[in-house]
Amino acid sequence: MAKVLLVEGDRDASDEVVDEFTSAGHEVTVVDNGAEAVERLRAETFDAVMTSLYTPERADTEQVIRVAREKAISIIAVNSVTPEHAGNLPEGVKVINKFDADYRAVAEEWFGQSE
Repeated sequence: MAKVLLVEGDRDASDEVVDEFTSAGHEVTVVDNGAEAVERLRAETFDAVMTSLYTPERADTEQVIRVAREKAISIIAVNSVTPEHAGNLPEGVKVINKFDADYRAVAEEWFGQSE
């Protein structure tokens, strides 16, 4: 089982991710913004953080990435760009296209199927 921190202020969008990841046997904690994510990353242990790289709170997103890297946590970018068009992404960030995402398949591919 993977423990994933999801940074998503849109509850409808986060519900889809939570449903698919939990149905694959993983635990998802949802926070509304990057500042909350940084607090949780510092206080708890996670296997991955999922966030958009292109948000109004760009400084918060950069801080989330920095803290995740310090703690050796996988970073998954959920964006409206494909990996081929994301040439300026931070190194080591996995990208999924939020419009085409099969979140259960993503969970199984990156973390395996939990029982």
